[in-house]
Amino acid sequence: MTAESQGAADRDTAQVIAPPPLIYLVGLGVGFGLDALLPDASVPAGVRFGPFAGIALLANAPWALLPLPVVLAVIQRGVIEREERYLERRFGQEYRRFRARTRRWI
Repeated sequence: MTAESQGAADRDTAQVIAPPPLIYLVGLGVGFGLDALLPDASVPAGVRFGPFAGIALLANAPWALLPLPVVLAVIQRGVIEREERYLERRFGQEYRRFRARTRRWI
């Protein structure tokens, strides 16, 4: 493989900043760290949905919910938007049709 073809292969990715599970784990780690430092928190009413919140609640670590908005923003900007641009470049109209009939968050 030549340096030129290797460079082209490297650009043919979505170039996400990190795998989503790692982003979620970092957020939970920050939250668990906060919970260890400030253990007397209570869970806000209505925050009882999704796997991130479920893990925080099962671990009795309500501070782990605090980083969730930041984690979701990183997922949106650093993963989803990059993947969508890549897929549109790669598949064009076929991807636009797929996106029109498919929800983003399944």
